[in-house]
Amino acid sequence: MASLHYEILTDPAPLQVPVAGGERQGSVYIVVSNPTMDEVIWYSIEVRVPCGQAAGDLTAHPKTITARVERNTATKKGEEPIVAWDDTTGVLTVTAQPNALFQEAGSMALVLDGFPVSSASGLEILRVTERAANGARVQKNPMTLSLLKQLPKVPRNFRAKQSLVAGGQDVVLQWDGPDTLTYPGSRVRTAPRRRLCRRRARPAGSGRRRRARSRSGTPRTP
Repeated sequence: MASLHYEILTDPAPLQVPVAGGERQGSVYIVVSNPTMDEVIWYSIEVRVPCGQAAGDLTAHPKTITARVERNTATKKGEEPIVAWDDTTGVLTVTAQPNALFQEAGSMALVLDGFPVSSASGLEILRVTERAANGARVQKNPMTLSLLKQLPKVPRNFRAKQSLVAGGQDVVLQWDGPDTLTYPGSRVRTAPRRRLCRRRARPAGSGRRRRARSRSGTPRTP
């Protein structure tokens, strides 16, 4: 049983996998806290992150990950832990300073940030190994944390393919969304998850004109 408590959060929640060759950035937050009113002797926390393009992988580009500690109330000032991210093995290691204790009711957030989410949706398992004191000996406490990667369930990011078009040309609208929906106003189903919609741009000066009327109801010449 672990000496500390672990909770995992993501931004966005759940992580969104890319669609139609795009890219989705993600962040992972592992909140480590001491649920007791006693100080805990701890040595290190190791997090193994699966990397690749499979459903159980976080990212195919581990070199883009930035690792850090935020919101640290677990250690005293000057005793901040040492953070090391190994982009070859996909291992985050947070090491306590010599003789530094995990403070009572303290917490800290281990952050993995700035990475493109891998393209396959699914459940991902992160394996954590905590090294802490158990009496007079050092004990390794293994555990797992899980998160989800999903395709967007609703259409999003509506935008024009081109910001400027000449009069009389088509305006092409595009958006991201799942390939299992039929969108109102479209006669085709979305595939491969990005749909284009065309509207005819009105030439300059071709808008409708209204003739103003006087109070008596007779047309007034502008």
